[in-house]
Amino acid sequence: RRHGFGRPGVFDPALEVLPDLEQVQPGPGRLPPDGLAALEAVDDDVPVWNWTGDSPGPAGFWGRRKTHETLIHRVDAELAQDCQPAPAIPEVAADTIGEFFELFLPRFENKLVEVGAEDSMHLQATDVHEAAWTLDVRPGNPGNAEADVTLRGTAFELACWIWGRLPAERLMIVGAQQIADRFQKTVRA
Repeated sequence: RRHGFGRPGVFDPALEVLPDLEQVQPGPGRLPPDGLAALEAVDDDVPVWNWTGDSPGPAGFWGRRKTHETLIHRVDAELAQDCQPAPAIPEVAADTIGEFFELFLPRFENKLVEVGAEDSMHLQATDVHEAAWTLDVRPGNPGNAEADVTLRGTAFELACWIWGRLPAERLMIVGAQQIADRFQKTVRA
């Protein structure tokens, strides 16, 4: 896949007007040779364009995003070859989950409410100290109630599950599995 962040202007700290979105959207092909060079040439805290509501944001966004996207698409390639995916560095996998909750979950919250997926869910990585996430989209959520379902596994297993590359049955589940299944189905749709 070709990523627009390697194109001129996206990493220009002097840029006063953000690039035209048509010029920076991903398209067919491969990462341009200057894409990695662009990531390496800019300090992580320099403000650059990104597709989130926080744009422009720190350039470090892109290195983090590409790391997680590469991890999940590596899993896709391994699964396509009927191979067992090789585990990732646990802290990288945990950050993949963190990024999902920060960047992507807001895109799905309304959809989860619309389909009635308002149950609470807790994810706990068994291989990264204090790596845990709780999802509760119910209105007036007190934020401290016990989750309706808890999923435990390695950070890599949880990252694969949250991106739909691993069925919930491969995780340790405490509570109603149908909540986890409904979440995964809604996010994938």
